[in-house]
Amino acid sequence: MDELSILCFSLGERWFGLDVHLVEEVVGEQTLTPVPGTPRHVLGLFPLHGRAIPLFDPACFLELPVGDTRGLAQAKRQDSVRVIVVSSGEMTVGILVDEVREIVEVPRDRLGKLRLSAEGKLVEFALAEVDLGQLVVTVLDLPRLLDAARV
Repeated sequence: MDELSILCFSLGERWFGLDVHLVEEVVGEQTLTPVPGTPRHVLGLFPLHGRAIPLFDPACFLELPVGDTRGLAQAKRQDSVRVIVVSSGEMTVGILVDEVREIVEVPRDRLGKLRLSAEGKLVEFALAEVDLGQLVVTVLDLPRLLDAARV
């Protein structure tokens, strides 16, 4: 059976997933260096294994309702904030998320069309939705999202 391994994470009240093959690791709070002139959704650079990695805020880029303040200040106030380090093509980026839940194996025939309140930019970058019983996960097209965000 053809399955997709998905890392599930939250942005605000909504659950998302990424193809686990694009994920390098999950790390906690990072020390950020701001980079002048970057878009709002690029929060700065953080050191990881001798490299400077940009930190991307997908909630900001996708204009999701996750609260009135996001970014470094909020990340430092929340113990549960995590960074998912991903690679797509030649690019390695940290993605700021609120919570990382689990990796699930989903048969590709269980991936459904978007049913929930997918609107705005989210529609452009969502591959599918999967109902896991206790939650519905929107699977993101990470390469397309990062390319559009110009991280």
